[in-house]
Amino acid sequence: MQMKRKGKGKLIVIIILAILALLVFLAFKLGWLKGLGFGKGDGNGGSSTGSSMVTSAPESTAATTVEQIASVDVTVSGSSYLYQNKTTDLESLITELKKLDKDTRVKLHDDNAAKNAYDDLTKELKDNNITFEEAKAE
Repeated sequence: MQMKRKGKGKLIVIIILAILALLVFLAFKLGWLKGLGFGKGDGNGGSSTGSSMVTSAPESTAATTVEQIASVDVTVSGSSYLYQNKTTDLESLITELKKLDKDTRVKLHDDNAAKNAYDDLTKELKDNNITFEEAKAE
């Protein structure tokens, strides 16, 4: 009779060990024991290579990337219009601005502009559905 008990004891120990091994395996897979074993660690382990910083840098820059909107500058100085470092009249300026992509924004700069010249420009931009913004004085 003792032979039967000895055999059953070994079987129970093996079953318990198998269950424990299965539980540890599942704990690692489900992340319950993060940082305690093998796997894809996020730290650099005290090495001076800094590989974890290299992999995390693109994630942070991707989150803060701002979509760039194309823009052109137009300066109204006195009663003159300056576009691409050239003085031009209102009709020619509007013709040039119409050639730009629809998403391009016009930035207006006031350099001691005559009120009539500035108002005429904003009226023409609105009439021709050209997106613009008035730059703040610095």
